Amino acid sequence: MPISPGKEVSALIKKIKKALFLLRLPVRTGRREFNVELLNQHREDAYALVHQQTAGLR
Repeated sequence: MPISPGKEVSALIKKIKKALFLLRLPVRTGRREFNVELLNQHREDAYALVHQQTAGLR
């Protein structure tokens, strides 16, 4: 016998959607700051990547 949509099914669907939505929330709550030290370590790679991306926009 097929399950007919009722209050129980609707409530279960709402609970599942709420649980899935909560999983998508970001873990970090504080403000993220730019990591200058990491950029300095990989400056050449970052420079090449920026120029590759901007060349693709032309």
